[in-house]
Amino acid sequence: MLYLRLQKREGWIRNMYDVLEEGVGEVRFKAEKINHRGLGYFGPERNHFTFLLFATKTNVFNPPNAISKAIERKKLVEQEPSLSIVVKDRWNQNQK
Repeated sequence: MLYLRLQKREGWIRNMYDVLEEGVGEVRFKAEKINHRGLGYFGPERNHFTFLLFATKTNVFNPPNAISKAIERKKLVEQEPSLSIVVKDRWNQNQK
């Protein structure tokens, strides 16, 4: 995420990010030899990426309905943007 957050939206490309369906994409990473996927989309505000669901993936997603569930959540956030939570990162803050 540290690498992706420094990239413009156009810089979010494979192998670290891939577009799936209906505006939902996956942030790809591996931890302890397990492929993880953070599913989300760019919104509700411009240039904000909202995580909707985290899953694992070998040949298929676990949970199997991960993409459809992420799409459902995206629609909910689009209807009610206050459902999204913005987390300010500490890397951009001046620390004393």
